Amino acid sequence: MRFQLASLLVFFLALVFSASASPIAERDVKPSSHLVDLAERSISYPVKPDDTLVVDIMAAVKAKLNVDIFAQISATFCEKLQASLDVKAKILGGIISIGDLQIKAIQSAVVKNLKVRLDADIKAEVDANVYVPLEADLRKLLGSTPLTKDQLLKVLVDLEVKAKALVQVELPKLEVKLKAKIEEELSLAIKDAEVNIPLIADVKITANIDESAVLDACIDVAVKACVAIDVDAEASVILNGL
Repeated sequence: MRFQLASLLVFFLALVFSASASPIAERDVKPSSHLVDLAERSISYPVKPDDTLVVDIMAAVKAKLNVDIFAQISATFCEKLQASLDVKAKILGGIISIGDLQIKAIQSAVVKNLKVRLDADIKAEVDANVYVPLEADLRKLLGSTPLTKDQLLKVLVDLEVKAKALVQVELPKLEVKLKAKIEEELSLAIKDAEVNIPLIADVKITANIDESAVLDACIDVAVKACVAIDVDAEASVILNGL
């Protein structure tokens, strides 16, 4: 009976951590409403600047910057973190030990927890310090007079120049803010994945990682990606997607 109970417990823990560590939630695979709007909308020239045009352009700019720069910060950090996690688990006082698959599931749960937190932190800073001023710049660049395709392309090039400059200024500031809270965020992510049921299950997790050094490396990569942005090419991609 004891071993049957232990087996059931291992199975239960495996289900819990597998669910927690699942890399793709249902909401992650749904197409962005902005991308759907971009696909459905077909503009004719000259185009009159309006809120819909602003939303479409900003959605395209945000999507590209997120994929190329901001999402890479948390993804790279979490990749390094997973390799550094040490999991010690005891079930029924050590009578039963968990296998590699369960340990990997626990590690993945920690990584997922932290990525959610980091992505939220990054989004809050970028929204306030990059996208809000960038949208204001876009509205000024568009003006109120209908634009030809060439005129809109010039607006988009100017917007990409401003976006690149804003991101270059923001990245060092973002690094400072992430360093100030990364230890706490990691601690909370680990705590959410640990288990402590007296006499039944005890899962302890430690991270052997230099958070500051890893963040330095992540931001360095992001800065290089920002410097490499081809504003003319990016503007053309946005224009062709409208």
